[in-house]
Amino acid sequence: MRRSSVLFFLAFCLCGQTLVPPSIKTQVDPIYPPELKHYLVDHATAKLTIDDNGVPFAIESNVQIPDNEVSALRKWRFEPARQGKKAVGVEISLDLPVRRPLSQADGLGRHWQQTKEYLDGCKTARDLDEKGAAALDQAIARNPADVQSRLVAVCYEEMHDSPANASGRLRQARWFAEIKPTFEWLGGPGATPRRELAGTEDYEALRNLWKQKLAGNSGDVAVLDNATNFLRISDPEDAAGALLKATKIPDHAVDLLGGLYAFAASGVTAVNPSGGAPAARDEKLAAASFAVHAREQLLKTENMRLLFSALDTMRGSVDPVFCHALLDRAKEFYAEAHADCDGAPETQSQTLRIGGAVVAAKLIKSPHPVYPPDAKARGITGTVHFQAMIGHDGKISDVELLGGPFALYDEARAAVLKWEYKPTTLNGKPVDVITTIDINFALNR
Repeated sequence: MRRSSVLFFLAFCLCGQTLVPPSIKTQVDPIYPPELKHYLVDHATAKLTIDDNGVPFAIESNVQIPDNEVSALRKWRFEPARQGKKAVGVEISLDLPVRRPLSQADGLGRHWQQTKEYLDGCKTARDLDEKGAAALDQAIARNPADVQSRLVAVCYEEMHDSPANASGRLRQARWFAEIKPTFEWLGGPGATPRRELAGTEDYEALRNLWKQKLAGNSGDVAVLDNATNFLRISDPEDAAGALLKATKIPDHAVDLLGGLYAFAASGVTAVNPSGGAPAARDEKLAAASFAVHAREQLLKTENMRLLFSALDTMRGSVDPVFCHALLDRAKEFYAEAHADCDGAPETQSQTLRIGGAVVAAKLIKSPHPVYPPDAKARGITGTVHFQAMIGHDGKISDVELLGGPFALYDEARAAVLKWEYKPTTLNGKPVDVITTIDINFALNR
């Protein structure tokens, strides 16, 4: 049985020539581990380059591909594309369902990428006292376009959460959203509003802005992330409607929807600005019709992404009864499922998503890969792109392919698995980090 569908699109125009597209001769299924009786599915949209012998040469994917899937894909063989009587290399579009064990279901909830500017701002904010914070506000008033000072301000307000600082973050969120609605920080917990601020000028202005953005049917993933980050507290039903329509990014949309349903079902009204765990709830909101609908959807679903993203969102829950109900449902599919339904939100561990340029500065051990002799002899160069998990101990625990030539893959992956980093900390505690790593191969090395 074929495990994926292949749609062929020309990557270039062969003007005046009839091109016969490639066709599959051999399609190899991955070898799946025993724990994949129940699994998650990521729908990868990939561009696969096939050489003039019908052999897969390289791939670029919007979703990281695990080693067992890569190994199988490399064994596929095609009847080469032909331009007249000549075999030619082409690029095709590949819809590839990637299976992942439920042991990897942790961390399916909402994430946002910590930029270098934000992390630098937080370093500065740690040394501020109230007098320094007041001086920072005055500097922003003198120069409203000072983005870095605004990031220092929001970091300070996240570290010292209070009603007044929540209002300050809301004010900063309004400025960023009006200037650049795709700004990364707007998708993070610091920009998630407290419902108690509803009716204030900044709250209502942001509410209307994000509704307008969603009504415009924007295909921008960042806008969808940022808009639903705000509206999941203010207008969860509208945010859910937008996510259900996001058919171009179904996996990502379901991950966000699971968390949104969990918040609505529990009547969450505020989150911890540093970690995103629910921090306050309103039982009246939890009894509203949409909250009842959300609860029913989660407790009967067989969509693993929806269920486990909801469970991930409710860690350290302010609603332990519902959290335990979600956990019981998850254990029906994966007996080892776990969640700290009774812990304090502030103590929850975090997995950060950080850009490769940021974590590169923390690299302390990076053995170079061996240039594969066959690839070198054939003149194959290029970059192999990975997504990797850096553990709280600084060691690589997982490496999966995002793109690059297959001939360079094995040596690149073997090298990265030996890399070590200075641990990344959040509020002084080591955390796991998801990041991207690029390995370059050039013949003049």
